[in-house]
Amino acid sequence: MKSIEALSRACCLCALAVLGAPVHADTLDEIREANNACLAAVKTGRVQYICESQESETGLSPEAARALAKALASRPEELAVAMKKVELNLERRERVAVYFNAEAGEWKRISSDLRNLERMLAKESLPLEKRASLETSNIELVGGDVLAHFDSASRCLLVDRQAPLPAGTSPILRSPVPFGVVPDYFFQNILSSSIEDSSTNGRAVLRVSLEAPEGKRVLEVDPQIGYHCRQLDLYSRAGELGIRSTFGDYRLVNGVHFPFAFERSEYNSKGDIKRYQKIVVESAEFNHPLPPDALQLALPARVPILGLDRPYQFLLTHDQMLRVDELRTLIDTEDGGASPTTVPAGAKNGG
Repeated sequence: MKSIEALSRACCLCALAVLGAPVHADTLDEIREANNACLAAVKTGRVQYICESQESETGLSPEAARALAKALASRPEELAVAMKKVELNLERRERVAVYFNAEAGEWKRISSDLRNLERMLAKESLPLEKRASLETSNIELVGGDVLAHFDSASRCLLVDRQAPLPAGTSPILRSPVPFGVVPDYFFQNILSSSIEDSSTNGRAVLRVSLEAPEGKRVLEVDPQIGYHCRQLDLYSRAGELGIRSTFGDYRLVNGVHFPFAFERSEYNSKGDIKRYQKIVVESAEFNHPLPPDALQLALPARVPILGLDRPYQFLLTHDQMLRVDELRTLIDTEDGGASPTTVPAGAKNGG
């Protein structure tokens, strides 16, 4: 159990950082506690950002993807399905809105596809009305061990289980919001550690090296913003850089230091980038009341609800709003099987 003195010290470090006072942690525990204290202060939130990502290792080249899109342009009903096979070869650009309730352990992610394949399909002189039909949106609702994903193109809700978080980890860190906070489990099972003064982009930071059984973790944390991350590198057991995350443009939002710029690169064994993601935050607010439907899914009638780990299927008879607990009740029901089960409006079970 953390001592009252240690927690008090962590809160003081975080508070001084918010005020802009120079502070310096003397031990790894103080950095850990400062991050936990800052994270615990966030109860609810809404964040909107533009996300660009790229995947380089797939089996279909961009040229082949363009040819496939052109061939299917006259068959829009097949195009969305085909694009799922090639989208990783292309740049993705999405506008994302995330709502979360940390105390309930729930969050919802709404994404609109801004990539829209316009640059690719414009080269093929595809009419604008057909390009517009390629836009899709996706909604994810997560709570505890339940993950639900609704794709507007397929008009199907997939519900699945997810692994539990490491003990003591805030549910916020599973949400698709790059907080820049060092996860508490990063400080667990450490074989050795070191802290030294350093700098990044002209800013004074502390460089923290953590030797773990699965590989080295190197953090650059900024004392001026509650020891949030400026850069995080994860290495393999062989000493190869696997993932580099950078956090920048920190702003004080409702008393919380939050990065408005984030980049993440994953590397292959040759040191080449195989996955890349860039996030630019447009707006953020914390600890404000959420809209009543922020953590619900609005589903139209006749949408199938499919399970990934069990052969069950449900159909909604009416338009309705579903919460995480209602989805959990559906997938926990014993009424599974190959034939669909109709779920009346307002029902909280599978029959």
